[in-house]
Amino acid sequence: MLDEARLFWRLHAVTVEVAVLRAEATADQARRGDPLWLRGTKYAYLTAIECCADVVQHVCAEEGWGRLDDDGDAMRSAGEHGLLPGDLAASMRRLVAFRDTLVHRHLDADDQLTERLSDLDALDAFVAAVAEFTERRAGEG
Repeated sequence: MLDEARLFWRLHAVTVEVAVLRAEATADQARRGDPLWLRGTKYAYLTAIECCADVVQHVCAEEGWGRLDDDGDAMRSAGEHGLLPGDLAASMRRLVAFRDTLVHRHLDADDQLTERLSDLDALDAFVAAVAEFTERRAGEG
């Protein structure tokens, strides 16, 4: 059975982090020059992506959608089973890969982060898709 409270709080966290990221996307050079700006922005992005991965892992497990190798595989499965539209599932797989880039501190992670701040639509679409899925499930039961 889906833990609706767990899903709600994770989706709420994604929404909060996206609001932070949208605000930081317009930060001026002085603010971006603060060494904590980049760390804080990375953390907000990581938290948003991690919450999405947790939601998908939970739904996949509760729905019995099979063994998953990793979070990218969970996003694929979510697309195949209608939790996420196919194009959104592919975008979320790329975000999971980006999370790994951030975590492992690849050299181009900082540049990628700055570019990605201008496009946070996949995270918004994720929240909407999961909310729609849970509403559909509630209506079936």
